[in-house]
Amino acid sequence: PLPSSLRPHCLAKDRLRLWRPLQGRTPYDHSGTHIPLSETDLNRILTVIGHSLAGGTKETYGSGLLVFHVFCDARGIPEEQRGPASSLLILAFIASCAGMYSGKTLDNYYYGVRAWHLLHGLVWLADPAQVASALEGGARFAPAKSTRPKRRPFTVATLLAIRSTLDLSSPLDAAVYGCLVTSFFCLARLGEFTTRSLTSFDVALHVKPSDIRFDEDRHGLRVTVLHLPRTKMSTTGEDVYFAPQSGDVDPHHALSNHLFVNTPSPSTALFSWR
Repeated sequence: PLPSSLRPHCLAKDRLRLWRPLQGRTPYDHSGTHIPLSETDLNRILTVIGHSLAGGTKETYGSGLLVFHVFCDARGIPEEQRGPASSLLILAFIASCAGMYSGKTLDNYYYGVRAWHLLHGLVWLADPAQVASALEGGARFAPAKSTRPKRRPFTVATLLAIRSTLDLSSPLDAAVYGCLVTSFFCLARLGEFTTRSLTSFDVALHVKPSDIRFDEDRHGLRVTVLHLPRTKMSTTGEDVYFAPQSGDVDPHHALSNHLFVNTPSPSTALFSWR
């Protein structure tokens, strides 16, 4: 976007918070009467609402906010009309993106602009029915290259093929195979058992060896339970589990082998390796 003191250079995940509208949340009620709230109180509101979004969502929405302001810059939209944005401006923004992005990306960009409004206390004026129609129409304009072809299903045979190339006495191979098989039989996302980088591990967010426990299902069969401290759908986390399997692919053996080979400490990332 064009240089502006309202939009400092920052990471995509920080744009929703740091990119300010011309007129954000103020300590006045609907009648214009002053409410005795400090700047600290207002910033606290910003912080609390901001925590309603996951880190990955903030990054995606931040990308949409960038595209929105580039759109406004290109058309000379003044700051006071960007926030709160009129329903017409939002529809024009969606229409301008149609044909360039997938339907999912278009949805995310729209919700990114909406989240920016809510975060900064701006009234949201977009007409829901018109927006829904515009997003549906925009999805049909999506370029063919924006959608990937369907992939072959991931099966036990796939796990066996991968295992045949690994040395399960190797720390890295043991961790990779343990993570893969555990995720598969827990029906979990790989991202729920891994971290983005070596430095991004957070004991309050990521699964650890101390999150493993053993239990019995309703039939009295032994199961391994792993508590995910936080998921995309639950900020308080949830339990996933698997039962031992017969045959050459057994999650209990894969996880036990990883823990034996790598011996991660109770408070580190579950699938870290030596």
